[in-house]
Formats: sequence, C-alpha cells, structure tokens
Amino acid sequence: MALSLGGVVFSGFEIPESIPFGGDQRLAVHKLPGGARVIDSLGPDDADIRWSGRFRGPGSEPRGMLLDYMRRQGRKVLLAWGLHRYQVVVRQFEANYQNPFEIPYSITCTVVLDESQAVARAAAGLAEALVSDLAAATGLTALVGQEAVTAAVNGVGQAISNYQAGVPSSTSAATAASAVAGTALLGGVLTAVAGAKATVDGAISATAVDTALPAGGAPPAAIAANLTGQASAFGSLNNLHRLSGTLGRMAVNTTNTGGDP
Repeated sequence: MALSLGGVVFSGFEIPESIPFGGDQRLAVHKLPGGARVIDSLGPDDADIRWSGRFRGPGSEPRGMLLDYMRRQGRKVLLAWGLHRYQVVVRQFEANYQNPFEIPYSITCTVVLDESQAVARAAAGLAEALVSDLAAATGLTALVGQEAVTAAVNGVGQAISNYQAGVPSSTSAATAASAVAGTALLGGVLTAVAGAKATVDGAISATAVDTALPAGGAPPAAIAANLTGQASAFGSLNNLHRLSGTLGRMAVNTTNTGGDP
C-alpha cells in the first residue's frame, strides 16, 4: 500500500495493516406527535483518520520529527493512499522513542476535505447518463427487431447493471468505465448496428418501385407492396441511426471518464 502525508512517504514498517475511514451523516431529527419523525440530513461528518506504525532505520528520528512539525503547524496537508485523497490537519502525533533507529508512532488526522468524493460524483453521474441512454437504446432496439443488435445491447445492459452494483463504493472513474467494459463492448454493439444498417440499405436498394405501367409492367398491387416495404425499411434505418447516435454518446462518455480505448 502506498501511503503519503504531506512530504512524508511511508514505507516498510511505517505502513499500518489497515486504515479506517468513513464517518457519520449529521441528522436533525424532529419527533412529531404520534411517533412520526422528520429527519433533515445536514451533511457528512467525516471521522478522524488514525493509524500507527513504526519508524525503523537511520532516518527514524528525523522522520518522526517532521510529522511532529506538521502537528505543530496545524496546516492542511494531503493524505493519500489507494483511491483515497484527503486534505487533513494533523490533530495528534505521538511517538515512543526507544532508540534512534526504532520509534513506534501513532497519528490522528482530522479531515478538512475528502477529494475522493469528486471522483465518486463523476462515477455516479456516469451511471445516470449510461442508464438513461441504455433505456433509449433498448426502446430503439425493440423497434429495429434485429437479433444481433438486441443481443449486443443486452450485453451492455448487463455490464451497466454490474457497474451500478459497485457505485458509489467504486470511487475511480476509470474503474467505473472499465466495469461497463469501456468502449470495447460498446464498439461491438456499434459494429452490430452498422451491419444492420448495411442490410437495410441493401434491402432498400434491391426494392424497385416503378410506377410506370408499360405493357407487362408491375401491377399496382406489387408497386404498393414495394412502397410499403421501402417505407418500413426507411423507418428501420432511421431507428438504427438514432440507436447508433445513442450508443456513440455512451462510448464517448466511458472514454472521457477513463474507459478502455
């Protein structure tokens, strides 16, 4: 685990086995007659982040003194590990000097700003946009009635469902986009749509509509049937173009948030 606080990058025995995070949601609870309640959410109240470790080696004493200096200064510093990034103030630092090369320590940081939540909000926004576009794509797919397109869109729907199960616990937009299989999966759907377009284009081109009635020409019933077929094909082509645009937007959204190219 990579862990850093201000200018200190922890390593070896300095890194704890675990770092707790989280906190409370501040609530104003109004108790009404009859037992009913009205609860107002006042916002998050992040808990202090605490951990302990052990400085070991020739740099132990200077590193411990640097952390104690941060505590004395009371200024905001960046705390980061994994996907977590916080602006914090070092509230408490305690060290147990055993010798210059062996100094166990414990530290408590008070959260000023959770920078990770900006990424979480982006991931949640991506989910909402994808679900909205998926609903539109599913409706258009039903109108198109092409098996390959339906199967491909269903695959995207399953991937989005899997992604939603991880939101908002997944705070990485890149991970979120990968969970939707990025543009690789959407690219497969677009390929299926392009194939369906080519099929419809071919059907339109192959359907001759000749309204002239020379001797031996097409009877009115055949002309009417051809016109009906072409009108249906043009309707399908319009739906395919709309579907392609919707899926293209989904591909751009996943790419912009770090999805697979």
